[in-house]
Order: sequence, then C-alpha cells, then structure tokens
Amino acid sequence: MKIINDKIAKSEMKAAIIRSGYLLESRVSSVLDRYDYFVELNIVFQDPETKNCREIDLFANYRGMHFVSKNSMIFISTSLIVECINNPQPIVYFANRAFNLNPLLQKIRFAALPPYTDKEDHFIDDIDFEEILYSGKAHLFTQYCSFSRKKKSGNNLKDEWMASHSDELYDTFKKLLQITDFKMKELSDWYLKKQGRRKDILAQCVFFQPVLIVQGEIYIAEGMKKSIKLRQAHRISFEFNYQYQHKDKASTIIIDVLSEKHLPAYLEIIQNRANKIGTHIEKTRYLER
Repeated sequence: MKIINDKIAKSEMKAAIIRSGYLLESRVSSVLDRYDYFVELNIVFQDPETKNCREIDLFANYRGMHFVSKNSMIFISTSLIVECINNPQPIVYFANRAFNLNPLLQKIRFAALPPYTDKEDHFIDDIDFEEILYSGKAHLFTQYCSFSRKKKSGNNLKDEWMASHSDELYDTFKKLLQITDFKMKELSDWYLKKQGRRKDILAQCVFFQPVLIVQGEIYIAEGMKKSIKLRQAHRISFEFNYQYQHKDKASTIIIDVLSEKHLPAYLEIIQNRANKIGTHIEKTRYLER
C-alpha cells in the first residue's frame, strides 16, 4: 500500500508564500512607513450587506497632514485603503471615453470640516477635481479583464486562454468600495460631533483613496474593433460601479490600480494633489475673509 506524504516540503512552502500576496503586503507596508504613513494591517469591518466580518490588507493614515496653510487654518490630507495581490496573469483595462458622466465629486470620498453639504456654500465646491486629478483629460477606465486557461472538452483539444472578469478581482473592488465608505462615514460622524468646538479651522478635509497594488503586470487595451493595441501601464484610475442592496442607485468610486514599483511615485502624486487643493482653497477662501 502506497503511503502519501501529506506534509508540505520547505521548498513548497516557500513557493506558496511567494505566489501569495503576503510578501507584497509587507514590502508595501515598509514603503508607506518610509513616506511617513501610519500603517494598520488587516483591518476588519462589517460587510454592510451580509453583516459578515471582512478584512482589508492595509489602512495607511498619513502622520500629520499633507498640506497645512501658513496661517494653520487649512488642513488637507489623504488616507489610503490598500489591497495587495500577486496577480499571476496581467490585468487589462480598456480605454473607453464613454464612461459614467456623473460629476467626479460623486466618485471620490472625503470627510470635511465644516461638514459638507451640497445645499450650502462649501470650499469643496470650489475645487476643480477634473483638472487637479486628471488635468482635464479623460483617464478613467470602466472595463477590465484577466486571463485563465480554458479546459479541454469534447472535440476541443486546444489549451486556450480565456479573457473574463475574475470573481476574485470583482470581490476585491467591492471590498475596497465598502470599507472606503465605512471609513468616510466614521470620520464624517466624528467631524459632526467636533464641529462646534473648532471655530478656528477654515477648512479641513481628509480624502479616502482606495488603492489596488499588484505585483504582476497591468495593461491598457486601445481600440474597439477586431484589432487592439496593448501597452503596459504603471498606474490607472478605474471607475467601479456597484449596486448596494439597500440603496436605490449605484455607488461609483475611483480605485487607483498601480504596480508595486510605482508606489513611491504615486505617493508623491498624492502629496502634490493635496498641495494643489490646499493652495486653491487658501486663495479662494482665506483671501475672502
């Protein structure tokens, strides 16, 4: 009788860990720490629909604020909600200018002090997010695919690759949206309680940016006919739409997808965005006082 060894070998352990996202998560955490982010690992939150506990890889809160005005009355910062995956196959995003035309303000997440409402004059309404985030150009992507091998069946003897939506990727995007909304509400509720005690602050805003960091490759597909061009990318902004079960309309969010190597450059982009937003508020709001 043949005895099967069920214990994993050390070489197999190493290979399995390398294929997973654990090492990537650790490297990303180290980079964020060097750029002065306080990193919380494996944050647990409650799924608003299933009520089950879910987990996100990293929540990175900047130590201090990305922008502080000279008079210390304007504060702008960005917190990152991060998932890390070691994608064995490339992820392809399709260039399509016919994306959701809803205002960009509806696709980003933030908590502000004074609390934001579109019924009152607010510093958020002064900000041209299209210009600051995308320089007036359409860089949002709404469609994606990854690849898996199609199993041989019947007369089909070819081992073909199939392009499709990955359930795992879709679930990752949904999780990023849910916890970003959770974190935004958490801080917004705290700001509501704090509002009456901080009359010295002209404008304070924390943006919540969901980020997918991949170890594998990202491509952009251009062309909508039979022939397409593929070019490798380091970062794209993906517009993800999801219908909450308890809401009567879809929720849209922008998720930044980037390669691991691009993370340092991306953190500089986050800093520059805060500087532009803070400087703009300073010019339009402080000078009016």
